[in-house]
Amino acid sequence: MQSRVRVGPDGSVEEYLKPRITTDSSFGGPDSVNAGVPDAERAVMLPSIQQLARGWAICDSAYDDQPAADGGGTRTRGYCVDAESAYSFCPIQEADLWTQGFVWWGADGRAGFSFDRRMGFGGSFAPNRFERVSTFAAAYAQSLHADFDTAQPPPPCVTRWTAERRVLQSQGALPDGDAQLRARYLQVFVDDFTGTAGDDPVVPPPSVAGITFDTEAISASGCTPASPGTRVFVHAQLVVLALSTIGLHAAPHKTVVGSPLIALGFRLDGDRRVIDCPPVKRSSVLADAEGQLELAGVDGGRQPTADRRRAARLGRRQLHYHAWRTMCKARIV
Repeated sequence: MQSRVRVGPDGSVEEYLKPRITTDSSFGGPDSVNAGVPDAERAVMLPSIQQLARGWAICDSAYDDQPAADGGGTRTRGYCVDAESAYSFCPIQEADLWTQGFVWWGADGRAGFSFDRRMGFGGSFAPNRFERVSTFAAAYAQSLHADFDTAQPPPPCVTRWTAERRVLQSQGALPDGDAQLRARYLQVFVDDFTGTAGDDPVVPPPSVAGITFDTEAISASGCTPASPGTRVFVHAQLVVLALSTIGLHAAPHKTVVGSPLIALGFRLDGDRRVIDCPPVKRSSVLADAEGQLELAGVDGGRQPTADRRRAARLGRRQLHYHAWRTMCKARIV
């Protein structure tokens, strides 16, 4: 059971527990599937919330202190697109099916066999393999962003900003690469695609005409939705288009476009330029701590007891919470 949030009947955001089916590939200890997975197939480099905030702030600098006539009134907004049941769309190679086999015995002593041909949770190799797929999807989405921004260029202030950064590159003050010259950003954390772009008005291309987002769910999360027909809105639509092109699907109720943006368990406020903990998650952490303290109380003179796994999970969440409190005061510059 995993903690999730959703929009309740009254329009407010509520927390609930969602059952997640998982295969325990560590069952069996040294004889388990996970025990035979080499370190190279377990390793995965994932982006952080700080990287998203830094990309957001860099993009925002293209519009700071610029004349309104040149696009200076534009602000950078964020988006988060969650690929729905993404693992279930990823087929397993034939050579790896032996790791996904199951056997059971009926009352008559006959054995039954089944093979899961799609990647599931529980395998230590799964994040590595799926991140490779989602990285390709993000690269394709970025190519769609580039084509769109070429067809409908950002405001003049961004053109000047790009020229200034190109000079900095020639002086060795900025890393090489076209990505350093564009007021847009995109990263992917397994199946969560998060990015930023300006909210300047554009004409949506026909390819995204059928892609809509749940603005009520966005507003209920505390985010002010970006307007349809803005660059950031179209960029989010293009990410959804990229996912659908390769056979993945975005969860409409989990797609958020605007600011403040809740992504990867944090909240990014582009106007205040801070990262902090979403109120619902903060309340959840504190309620969990209070509940465990109550369960661990002295009963009949016996020593206090606690559920080891639940306490360990809370400890990890508390560490994250303290990190949120620290970053809460940090400007994303």
